[in-house]
Amino acid sequence: MEILDIAVRYWPLVLACAGALIWFVRLEGTVRWFIRELDLMQKQRSEDLDAVRTARGETNALIEKMDAKLEKGFGEIRNDIKELLRQDRH
Repeated sequence: MEILDIAVRYWPLVLACAGALIWFVRLEGTVRWFIRELDLMQKQRSEDLDAVRTARGETNALIEKMDAKLEKGFGEIRNDIKELLRQDRH
């Protein structure tokens, strides 16, 4: 067999192998891009969770402060009502 006969006979196979090789190289590039994007998303999620924890802590502190003020205010109202009831009895 001559080189020309081999080339004519096997050219579809050679092109298919070359195409598969190109496809695999592109697939690897796409996979690497997705891995990089996934790493960035995980980093962003971690930063977001830290921000949420900080915000939640600040919100809880504010709620506790407001709760203490309300408790104090209700305590004063309770004492005033008790004082008024004592005055009515005398």
